[in-house]
Amino acid sequence: MENPATELAVVILAAGEGTRMRSDLAKVLHQIGGRPMLGYPLAVAEALDPGRLVVVIGCDAEQVEERFGGRAHFVLQAERRGTGHATQQALPALSGFSGEVLILYGDTPLLRAETIRRMRALKVERRADLVLLTARLALPGRVVRDASGGVARIVEVTDASPEELAIEEGNTGVYLLDSELLAKTLAQLDDRNQQGELYLTDIVSLAVAQGMNVEALLLDDADEALGVNSRAELARAAAVLRRRTAERLMAEGVTLVDPDSTYIDTDVEIGRDSQIDPGVVITGPSRLGRRVHVKPHCVIESSQLDDDVQLGPAAHLRPGCHLRSRVKIGNYVEGWVSRRGGKGTAKQKSGSEGKSEPPEEE
Repeated sequence: MENPATELAVVILAAGEGTRMRSDLAKVLHQIGGRPMLGYPLAVAEALDPGRLVVVIGCDAEQVEERFGGRAHFVLQAERRGTGHATQQALPALSGFSGEVLILYGDTPLLRAETIRRMRALKVERRADLVLLTARLALPGRVVRDASGGVARIVEVTDASPEELAIEEGNTGVYLLDSELLAKTLAQLDDRNQQGELYLTDIVSLAVAQGMNVEALLLDDADEALGVNSRAELARAAAVLRRRTAERLMAEGVTLVDPDSTYIDTDVEIGRDSQIDPGVVITGPSRLGRRVHVKPHCVIESSQLDDDVQLGPAAHLRPGCHLRSRVKIGNYVEGWVSRRGGKGTAKQKSGSEGKSEPPEEE
């Protein structure tokens, strides 16, 4: 079992430049499922109730800290010298801390808090000094095991031999280890590798060489290890999140007629016995009550629909709309909140068929 008496600190590495995103926006601020990417590992960390939460940021530090200020302690990696160097920058913020340190990444948004709890439980069960998370994926690091099957080291693909490149078990880069071991191994890192950087992965071989017990937890769902470094990977991760959201809502009693054609953001809540038809898009922190029927091709942006509302087809609610119970909005109707008086407005576009009932919006 997880040891609740052991205090936990979390370090999130979010200093990558994200050059493959081809964007002026910081990589970890790109939206996925209605949240900036960094919001996901932050939420995982917060769910674990850590004693300290440190985020290492880099060239886009001002953007990132402005968006997430107050949720973590931010430290700057002014010079990019690898993941080991980035983690070293967090050590002053961990001064005086004694317990377990979890290392996460700002561009890995699909990891679940339940997985980290399994890592903590494994650490207690096996009396491990370090637990790493692995996956059956072609990740940048490969897990090299010894003759007995134990973890020996992590090799980066840039330094790997052909035999090592054929290894199927990849290193996610997520580590859980004692704070003293982290500080000791970070101090021993060197840059004698193809990239001339300080690899955080080297803490594994250093721990093994010192006789420490190193264990690995293999992910059941390899999607949790997906990193985002390009627009294509962003889209792939977003598809996984949409599937998870759809599965959550259906488990809670919501009918999604065609989940694959329905786009619902992560923070949307929908009451039981509601029905969402194909082609619907629901974004932001929208809240829908019970027995709501959203007909095909509607768009709902950051709005609230109370119980028994019917919307659409092809209606559009802009941010801030509030439809009271039993309101019916017909096809091709657009609703928005007036900037002048703050009152809700609904307009039926010309050419639409039928007539919508007057909305009661706030």
